[in-house]
Amino acid sequence: MKNRKILQVFNLVLIFSLSIMIFSITSSQAKISPESIEAYDYSGSTTIDAGKYFSKTVSSSGTFPNFEKIIMWVQTDNPSKYIDLYIMSNAAYLKFISGQSFTATKSSTFVNEGTLELSMPGTWYCVWSNKGRSSSVALDYFVDVGGDDIPSYSGYTWVKNGQSVASGNSYAYHVSYGTQDLLSGSFKTYVSSDKIDFFICDSTEYSTWSSGGTPTTVYESHSDTSSASWGPFQPPHTDDWYFVYSAKDSSEPVTFSAYINREQWYPPGLSIWDPASDSSWEPGFSYSIDWTTTGTVNNVNIHLYRNDTFISEIATGVENTDFFSWSIPSDIELSTKYQIYITDPSNSSVSDFSDYFTISTAKSITLKSPVGGEEWEAGNTYDITWEWTGLFTAVNIEISRGTTWYSVIASDVPNTGSYSWTIPTDFDYGTFWWISVSDTSGSYVDDESDYFKINSDDAPPPGNGDDGSIHPSISDFNFPLEIGCFWKFKWDYTESEMHDGVWSTTVEMEGTFTVKLVSRKEIQGIPGFGVQVTGDTQKYRPRWTYVTCWAHQLLGSTNGNSWQILFDAQDGRWYGGGFFNEYTSDLFASARKGTIDNDYIKSDVYQTGFSTSEQTGGCTYYPGIGQVCSGDTQYAGSQNYEYYKKEVGPVGLKYWVVYSYSAGMTWDQWNKEGNVGLVDYLVPEELPFVPPSSIPTSSTTSSISSSSESQPISTTLETEDKTTASNGVEPELTPGFLWCTVWLVLPILSVKLSRRKKRN
Repeated sequence: MKNRKILQVFNLVLIFSLSIMIFSITSSQAKISPESIEAYDYSGSTTIDAGKYFSKTVSSSGTFPNFEKIIMWVQTDNPSKYIDLYIMSNAAYLKFISGQSFTATKSSTFVNEGTLELSMPGTWYCVWSNKGRSSSVALDYFVDVGGDDIPSYSGYTWVKNGQSVASGNSYAYHVSYGTQDLLSGSFKTYVSSDKIDFFICDSTEYSTWSSGGTPTTVYESHSDTSSASWGPFQPPHTDDWYFVYSAKDSSEPVTFSAYINREQWYPPGLSIWDPASDSSWEPGFSYSIDWTTTGTVNNVNIHLYRNDTFISEIATGVENTDFFSWSIPSDIELSTKYQIYITDPSNSSVSDFSDYFTISTAKSITLKSPVGGEEWEAGNTYDITWEWTGLFTAVNIEISRGTTWYSVIASDVPNTGSYSWTIPTDFDYGTFWWISVSDTSGSYVDDESDYFKINSDDAPPPGNGDDGSIHPSISDFNFPLEIGCFWKFKWDYTESEMHDGVWSTTVEMEGTFTVKLVSRKEIQGIPGFGVQVTGDTQKYRPRWTYVTCWAHQLLGSTNGNSWQILFDAQDGRWYGGGFFNEYTSDLFASARKGTIDNDYIKSDVYQTGFSTSEQTGGCTYYPGIGQVCSGDTQYAGSQNYEYYKKEVGPVGLKYWVVYSYSAGMTWDQWNKEGNVGLVDYLVPEELPFVPPSSIPTSSTTSSISSSSESQPISTTLETEDKTTASNGVEPELTPGFLWCTVWLVLPILSVKLSRRKKRN
């Protein structure tokens, strides 16, 4: 009993040691090579006399997953000889050896080859029994604790697990392979004392060998071994190739597992991928020359070329690792026409040139004109000038306004340091313009001017805004409204601050809300519709209880008793009402043709609103800020535009305001920006249908009286003798959409604008 306990302790220590080894092997390798497959916990060959048995004591633990499984295996030396297999507990084993009745946990009787598997913790007896039989039996066996030692190789082109070969026989696998195939493989016998011969041959040599002759040529030969890896083997010609596993010299039957891994053979080749055409490397720094190798190329030479002419050797005969670190000399000549050439020193046909790339000092652009503060006149020509360092051949010149990109002035123009720009006569005038010059090679090198102003002879006096000059008449602005119609908007809002030149974002918000028509009411003889606002509106909730479109005007009411004009399409006037805004009634600006272009909608529209600025002197009222005087600030300005569209109505809002303050060493700035845009991809499940007969065909002359609550502007609604509902589209404006009626759904493509934020 004492010896048995010692044996059990020894087994536990052995199993624990093996588990650590298994864990380290399987953790470090994606596939276990045959050399790293450990021996079975118990394996070998033995003979059991008639009426006798053979056993091994093993332990299984639930502590480690690899210990939860016990596998025992046997193969007799003759298919006509049988044996019994058991895995049993200590109590059952004592009854078994004393000849009493017992119950095995696992059993398989009357087998010539078999396997038992158990997954339970504890101490167990693996028994190979020849009891009750009159003749002895020779057998091979193994016990695998953890179930991780079976020599099978999965995931390859050919897999053969547990192939048995009788003593004096052989097994051959054959398939057609050609010179483009690269073959490798491995095999291992189930019992380490069993030996096997292995070789590869073609069909001619196999016929010779199988007929008892001696083959002239065999490949990857291994003799009298229990395991081996072979390859890579490239077949010298296309044929049926035979992989022969021979037990002709073995006195025992042999069981083995094997695989053949097939890969495509590639001719030797080199392909440089760095430097590439957009690479710009600096003298005095180190860079990695990178390439891809196919086939076998052991060493490489690396040369430098400029303008297709050899300049120098970078490296010769270096090991082919698919990269080489090159330190560029600090005194090298700058050029955009460098190339790297790489070649196999033993085969000059295996080579490659890189793309042309640049060796240059660091790139930079400094804009010299405009720099900010200029006043340029539409119709005149001005020189945009810049200085630069480094090598780049072309630049892009773009113009923006405020935080919104506007247009390209010139693209891919030669990098000469100057470009003459004639400002179009119909160019939008006003402040907050800025120009950027950037490298076209994708290196993100650019520079931007500060704000400057563009004047126009057609511009009206500044007044409350400098953008209100055109008074368009939109005769077919009318569009039908009905219960169930809705506008859905998305918005974003940002406030940011700069203190002593350091920016910090203090507020960032965004949301979505819906304005839906849910009821009908006649106000001042004009049919209107009750407004239901749902969602997250924050700063942009329309204050209107009722809205309508009548006589080419968009009207709103806060009290249900009188209308206020939100937008007058007859002369493009905006009386300070607005769909999103609430200003005093003495503010006035005219509409003009423009675009709305934000993250949510891009479309031709009529824009109306204000753009103001103050540099020095006097006081100015800024929406959202209040009264600002020159004694309090060095600069202040704002933009506030609403956007309207035929057949759609309100489609968005842009709001931007800035003021800065400087005194002594202090420099502070405060910005806030808001964008609202119509969402053009949400469609209700059921679109209301408005029959043509229900669309108003004329309007009556009605006076819109002022209301003390909303302070509406009094005006007269003109009588229309023609149909007011129209789907006509002016050439310069594309249809928008309002999800109102099936016949009026006109989608707008939502284009996301890449905005660049100006920092002072």
